[in-house]
Amino acid sequence: MRRAELYPQLLNLFFVLNLSFLAFSVNKRFNILFQNKGFLTQVLFFMGLILLILSLKAILNGLLVVISSKEKFIQEYRLISGSMNRVSGLFLFPLLLLLGFSELDTHFTLILSLCLVGLMLLIKWVKGLLLGIGEEGLGILQILTYFCALEILPQLVLVKYTIETFKAG
Repeated sequence: MRRAELYPQLLNLFFVLNLSFLAFSVNKRFNILFQNKGFLTQVLFFMGLILLILSLKAILNGLLVVISSKEKFIQEYRLISGSMNRVSGLFLFPLLLLLGFSELDTHFTLILSLCLVGLMLLIKWVKGLLLGIGEEGLGILQILTYFCALEILPQLVLVKYTIETFKAG
């Protein structure tokens, strides 16, 4: 594997690790899921969930490429999405260091981290929307259907299922 291929993959892994630690921190702060488990178990659980969501999204995007004629559009959106994930992981890291090892108010740092992730997600979606609007033969209804069905719904369903199944109690 060449360096040009290795660095984005390492940054993707860095994003998943950072997001896993953020999910662990939110879980610890609000006592949502199995609080009797250790740090490593919880972080690995959240890492598995995040990898499941990313894998499901990749499979569904691949399926969409097969059944539609919009391969170029989907590839461009994948590039935008991957780039935003990598940037988000880099920006999130200093906040997570503060969250884990600082004497600062953890509530403030946690909210700032969540706002950063939300902002990056919003930027990614807006860029995808603008890309879709500029695409020939792609209507706003198709774009909104894509975002609802492949970006938002699987994540919400998985989060709801996870909370209901593994609720602390």
